[in-house]
Amino acid sequence: MQKLTKQLLQKAQTLRDKVFKDKDEAFIASLTPNHQYYKKHNITKLEYFVKIKDNEVIGTIGLYEENNETWLGWFCVDERYRNQGIGQEMFDFILKKASKLKIYTDKDNFIAQNFYEKNGFKKFYEDKKNVYYKN
Repeated sequence: MQKLTKQLLQKAQTLRDKVFKDKDEAFIASLTPNHQYYKKHNITKLEYFVKIKDNEVIGTIGLYEENNETWLGWFCVDERYRNQGIGQEMFDFILKKASKLKIYTDKDNFIAQNFYEKNGFKKFYEDKKNVYYKN
């Protein structure tokens, strides 16, 4: 795992865009102090990490602090590298950085929900679109 850099930004965004339908400026903001994204989303801290293999970004994971709570941000593994323990390795890495963590995922993403529950997270809220977890 290594910290996201400007040199890896495009590769990280390409992977995120392939995996998720939603897009935002979080990756760029994490590299740009005082980016408008912080104020717009009431975020006080934002950092992202990437997993590299053969000079390619094969995973992204991040943390952000909002209203004195730490949330998981843009966690994904390239589909070609899934079911190899990479996601678990990345998740364990992030849990060492944030012992108390909140997470949300799409309501229909049962793979993610099972992963979070397997890692001891409990559902605490659900709306029409998302399921929310905390440890």
